[in-house]
Amino acid sequence: PAPAGGPATDDAGLLLTLGLADAGLVTARLALAPGGHAIVAGPPRSGRTTTLRVLATAAASLGVSVIVVTRDRSGWTGTPPDAAVIIDPAGDPSPSILECRGTLLVLVDDADLTADDHPVLARLATERRPGRHVVAAARADRLRGLYGHWTRELRADRTGVLLLPDPDVDGDLLGVRLPRTPSVGPAPGRGWLTGGAPEGFVQVAQP
Repeated sequence: PAPAGGPATDDAGLLLTLGLADAGLVTARLALAPGGHAIVAGPPRSGRTTTLRVLATAAASLGVSVIVVTRDRSGWTGTPPDAAVIIDPAGDPSPSILECRGTLLVLVDDADLTADDHPVLARLATERRPGRHVVAAARADRLRGLYGHWTRELRADRTGVLLLPDPDVDGDLLGVRLPRTPSVGPAPGRGWLTGGAPEGFVQVAQP
């Protein structure tokens, strides 16, 4: 992945500042491989939208184009000024974003409410084009039941954040084993980072 704070290129992946790691109290970053994707999963009010907003800010600071797909624009006040915020995930984003030049990060809030075979999001997920990344946030309980959904392709990367996770079942979403006894107490924005640096419990920063 690109060095922290360094330029983002079409073939180097992305390293996005996320928050503070429990281990060593160092900066935690989400690492996206070239053409790689990630999942942000958790129960209601666990901080999924906040996590996406932090990633949007981190990506914009690297010169990455950011597109947000959301059902509720009110939760995205203060996003990077050049981010395109799309209100209706059922009909958007436009296929034109598939031809976007430069590195692109597409953030999908409430991804579990989008169509299984969404014509644009499914293509972005499966084509695995360098410089194209999707991070989808959804309720963990709903994700587990989406067997034919485009988010299954994202889960295959085993990268993302499990917020306020249930150690018995949520680890399966990203193919990780969660500790039975968490080292930190539960709180919004707190969860398990996998496919990042370092992996383990993190506290997501405020946007």
